[in-house]
Amino acid sequence: MANVVSFSMSSVVNQLDHWQTLFGSFIGGLMGVIGALIVAVMAVRRQRWVMASALLPDMQQLRAAHDSLEQALQSVEPPLGEWAKAQWRAERLVALRPVLSVLHDGVAVTQLSDLNGRLSAHLMLCRLRHKDLDTLLQQFTAMLNGSRAPMPAANVPQAMNLVRGSADRVQQAWDLSVEHATLAEYFMDRLIFNRWPNIWHRLRMRLWPNDLDRRSTHLLKTGAILGARLPGGTPGGQG
Repeated sequence: MANVVSFSMSSVVNQLDHWQTLFGSFIGGLMGVIGALIVAVMAVRRQRWVMASALLPDMQQLRAAHDSLEQALQSVEPPLGEWAKAQWRAERLVALRPVLSVLHDGVAVTQLSDLNGRLSAHLMLCRLRHKDLDTLLQQFTAMLNGSRAPMPAANVPQAMNLVRGSADRVQQAWDLSVEHATLAEYFMDRLIFNRWPNIWHRLRMRLWPNDLDRRSTHLLKTGAILGARLPGGTPGGQG
């Protein structure tokens, strides 16, 4: 009887030791996987932070150029009419021509493309609109120079209409570039540079959208800036 009890206890001890070893191996492996995931996540976050930091000056440059133009426009006397404002801005942009080296390189945009759909869309559309702007500025310069060349008086109205249409297209591309840059900067600030967890910002954007969230939704849905006025005075969106 004593031998049976001794054998049973030995068997139990062996089983416990076996399961303890298995459990320890499982926990050790699990901790290793968790540790590797944490390292990978931190590496991805660090890479995104680096890419966003490289893109940020381009976004800020567009906003700063826009603010500078608008401040200078406010000081023009006498105040200009709407189409004259568009031509004035276009002429200044020809001289200014903001250069976005990192945005057009594309590497940083690709690195951030899987973080947030709206951020990715604003960055890519900002790049496209800014590329369009460069072409439109070249066309505007050609139209403006053509309108200033000697011509029959009967051709002057047509030449001025061409300049006006070209200036309006420059204005639209410029406004869209700045709006996309502003919203991209906003999403980078919330989802990359901010210390709060992304889940909080995603929930807040979905449940309690602020003005920038609404502007982003409207712009990506319609292609128009919320509350902007299109050429001819037509509202581009409801405020």
